[in-house]
Amino acid sequence: MPVAIGTRSYQQNYTGANVTQYVIERINDFKPTIVYVTAPLDTDTDHKGTSYFVISALASLGQLGIMRNYIIHGGNYSVPEITEYPIPRGLHTDMALIPPPIALEYNWSKATLNAHDINIKTAAVSSHCSQMEIMEGYMQSFIRRNELYAVLNAAQMTLPAQSMNAASKPK
Repeated sequence: MPVAIGTRSYQQNYTGANVTQYVIERINDFKPTIVYVTAPLDTDTDHKGTSYFVISALASLGQLGIMRNYIIHGGNYSVPEITEYPIPRGLHTDMALIPPPIALEYNWSKATLNAHDINIKTAAVSSHCSQMEIMEGYMQSFIRRNELYAVLNAAQMTLPAQSMNAASKPK
C-alpha cells in the first residue's frame, strides 16, 4: 500500500483517515485562530479534496467556526461564456475580485488591500516560479484590490459520501 511521503508519519498508509489525522495534528501544533482553505465547490479535485480533509479535521476538533474558504478554480464550465475565473486574466490591481460564478450562494466577505498589501501579494504569487512559467496571466489574475473569503453554512460544508469514500482509498 502506498505511503504518505514527506509527512511526519512516513510509514502510514495514505488514506483519508490518516490525512485527516495529520491535519488535526497540524492544527493542534499551530493552534490557528483562522484557517483559510479552498472551498468544496472549487473545481480542482486536489483543492476540493484538501477542503474536505480540513473540514473533517476542524469538525472533529469542534472548530468549524475558524474556517474561511476561497475559490481558485471557479468558473461555470457548463456555461461557455464564464468558464474562467477570475476574469479578465492578467495583472489588474485596480479591479476587485468578485465572487466566482460557481459559488454565488456563499456568504462572501471582502477585505480591501492597500498598495503595500498588493506588493506583498504580488511577491508571494511571483514566488511560485514553476506555475508562473506556464500560467503567469492566470496567477496574476488573483492580485486585485481586495481578497474574498466565505464562511460556509453547515449544508455547504457537508461532505458528499462518494468524495469521502474516494478520498479514503489509497492512491
